[in-house]
Amino acid sequence: MSKITVDVDNITIQFPKTKPFFGTIENSISSFLKLEATETDDFIALDGVSLQLFEGEIVGIIGKNGSGKSTLLRTISGIYNPDKGIVRTKGQISLLARLGIGFNVHLTGRENIYLYGSILGHTKKTMDGLIDEIISFSGLALSIDKPLRTYSSGMKTRLSFSVASAVKSEILLIDEVLGVGDYDFREKSKIRMQEMVDDAATVVIVSHSLPVLEQMCSRLILIEDGKIKAIGEPKEIIDIYKTTSKLNTNETDLTKLITKEKPKLSFVKKISRRFNLFTLLILRIFGLSEWAASATSINKIKIDEKEEIIAEYWGTKLENIKNTEYLIDAQTRKIVNNNQNKKSKKLNLVMQHYLNRACA
Repeated sequence: MSKITVDVDNITIQFPKTKPFFGTIENSISSFLKLEATETDDFIALDGVSLQLFEGEIVGIIGKNGSGKSTLLRTISGIYNPDKGIVRTKGQISLLARLGIGFNVHLTGRENIYLYGSILGHTKKTMDGLIDEIISFSGLALSIDKPLRTYSSGMKTRLSFSVASAVKSEILLIDEVLGVGDYDFREKSKIRMQEMVDDAATVVIVSHSLPVLEQMCSRLILIEDGKIKAIGEPKEIIDIYKTTSKLNTNETDLTKLITKEKPKLSFVKKISRRFNLFTLLILRIFGLSEWAASATSINKIKIDEKEEIIAEYWGTKLENIKNTEYLIDAQTRKIVNNNQNKKSKKLNLVMQHYLNRACA
């Protein structure tokens, strides 16, 4: 049985949508006088994500822009700490992103090879033995001693990939770099990744290139709105992704999303916001904002007991993906065979009906 190299256990990542109210006193007074409140709600980039990755496999992650794909990669690599949940990894991790994380634009390509290698934890002696192979693989011999600021984004990514893949890493995370470079370099990159997998490495790829992912990956993970929607064979996941994407596009009325006017507030809401702003302003002036934030109680969300009862006594709860033939395990998000689970699905629906009546 393959060893688990990455174990993501129920992680949640949140980012603030805007600057908090407690910035400067001047901003607080300005907001108060204008009857405006700064939005303090957080954007949930990842919401209760759980998955396991194994050595010797290539896993692809797909989803729309903003669905949480890159955030998941950066959380696995350790750049982001989850607000909730745990990420366990086994082995050295290399993150390859389009921006060339760790590069210095004022240094030459050759100098950046040593710099990036040191960030990945390699000694100068190790990089001395790899420098010629890295330059040859990148195809940048004519530009290797020029400053990185003279490189195109594609050249930077080629150099980054060449360094990250030159030294054996147990876990290689690749974020949107498969389409960079000419045809020859893309083919070399595929061969290099396959060699890493043959050496029992785990490769995780975020990309919008569905044909490439279907060809290279053993599994695909579909992320939607910060949650894992499905995990399964590449063809199945791509079918679900294409179908649901078309539905969402057809059902979205863009005219409702475009407006130049601020939302109108009722008189009661204006008074309520003004009172809240006044309270926050007083706390800010007297230096009590941190105390107020720590003293405010937060209601914990309880797990739905109905879901637990169904899972424990009536087996797996299945979710039907609209306009497709696929059923998804609601807990593991894996594809479930439709024919083998018709009876189970029926029992689940019946049990759900009576639990709804009992809890109403």
